[in-house]
Amino acid sequence: MCYLRIVASVWFAVAAFPAAGDFYSGNKVHDMCSNNRGVVLGYVAGLHDRAINDGLRVRLLIADTDPLKKTVVALVHGFCAPEQVTLGQVSDVFCSFLTKNPKDRHMDASDLFSSAMVEAWPCK
Repeated sequence: MCYLRIVASVWFAVAAFPAAGDFYSGNKVHDMCSNNRGVVLGYVAGLHDRAINDGLRVRLLIADTDPLKKTVVALVHGFCAPEQVTLGQVSDVFCSFLTKNPKDRHMDASDLFSSAMVEAWPCK
């Protein structure tokens, strides 16, 4: 149980500080949603794969018998999209989120991506 607290603490500490040099703001990606769909698809694929890999790493660190494993993985991964979800769907969800939330578009696109995915596919 102690290692679970350590993993969660480290993850929250890292997540609390924005990454330096984020390439895109929400405004930039919002513009690309209309003008450069190919770049959006590539960007979203990278963000999605990163989220999946972060969740997989945590799964490897926590024993399958730990009752809190699912909760911690959901916190790290953040969302639970259906297995059959396509890159196009994920991109559409992200672009739609940016359109619906203009007040937040000045923020880093990677942070907004996480919010969009959690809103669309929260873990239950």
